Amino acid sequence: MNKILMIAACPFPGNRGTPSRILKMAEALKRAGNAVDILTYHNRDFEYKDKIINIFRTPKIPLIETNSPGPKIYKLLADFMLILKGLGLCKQKRYDLIHAHHIEGTICGLSLKGVYNIPVIYDAHIIVDDEVPTYKRYKFKPIKLFLNLLENICLNKSDGIVYVDKSIMSYFNNSQKNQVVIPTGTNIKEIEQMIKNSKNPFGKSSETKITYTGSISRYQNVADILKVAKLNRHNSIKFFIITGQLINECKELSDFIRKENLKNVVLIPNKNFREQIIYAAYSDILLSPRHFLGGLPQKITNYMVLKKKIVATKGSAKILDDSSAYLYKGGDIKAFNKKLQEAIKSKDSLKEENAFMKVKEFDWDNLAKKLTKFYYQIS
Repeated sequence: MNKILMIAACPFPGNRGTPSRILKMAEALKRAGNAVDILTYHNRDFEYKDKIINIFRTPKIPLIETNSPGPKIYKLLADFMLILKGLGLCKQKRYDLIHAHHIEGTICGLSLKGVYNIPVIYDAHIIVDDEVPTYKRYKFKPIKLFLNLLENICLNKSDGIVYVDKSIMSYFNNSQKNQVVIPTGTNIKEIEQMIKNSKNPFGKSSETKITYTGSISRYQNVADILKVAKLNRHNSIKFFIITGQLINECKELSDFIRKENLKNVVLIPNKNFREQIIYAAYSDILLSPRHFLGGLPQKITNYMVLKKKIVATKGSAKILDDSSAYLYKGGDIKAFNKKLQEAIKSKDSLKEENAFMKVKEFDWDNLAKKLTKFYYQIS
């Protein structure tokens, strides 16, 4: 049995991809026979009631908000608090290894390694050169160079690297011998249980429901959905954007929808993971418009479980092909709309069945067994 300290430098649990990946990974590792503790910030999107894993939090810091995605200067104080909390935990618990997510979590983990000599695994969810330019305030070159430096430290100083997909591993082309791809998985039984006996959140409606679920951060390219919605201003189609973000975080998107008079677009904020799954389950077509190649959105594997038509960019749905989804090149709005029309007109479910058969490879319990074997190479 491995004793693992997993560092989650994000709100935890949370209603978006990173915290969800960490939670489901940790629970599956526990079922695989490992002991897992989570070290995280003081805040969360919802209370964790299952008690499968132990969660240790930093003290609440006044005026420090860590809920929104992306790097922020004031998060440095929150990360420093993670290190302080981690020092006490490592002394008390004697962990076999530290599994740290993202750059912030890994820098914290490497700091703990410097004191206790515990092996550190860097879980690489993103590529800085891909994601950071989507945050307007971080286009200033010195800041980006600093983040590149931190990324290189994580890659070169960690004892092992977990990549969320093969494209990130290929991009870095790292000489680290201890590396493995563990994609963001899904829990088929859990999702099937969620939708069992659930009620249709859309009520009685005859229009074709085209739905996006997840974060509305810029790197998700939700704006592309609005561009396609402009081309489909008729009553038989309605677009739904279901997000875990609060209404005040959705103001820019909401104002744009109102300004453009997009009556065929409905923004529904503040929905947790389960609620997002249920909305998706009662939709006709599911969307993933993210352009850049780094990472695998969790929504893709969840969509596959639901056996729904998937219209997605080739960059975001790398585990799918033309036999299992309606794929197009990110940013090409004409191609996006063309694939959407194909999905609307299609009467068979062959692509959906193919996607479901493939998603069984990405069940979290199977991935946890693979990850446990990797741990034994490191510890």
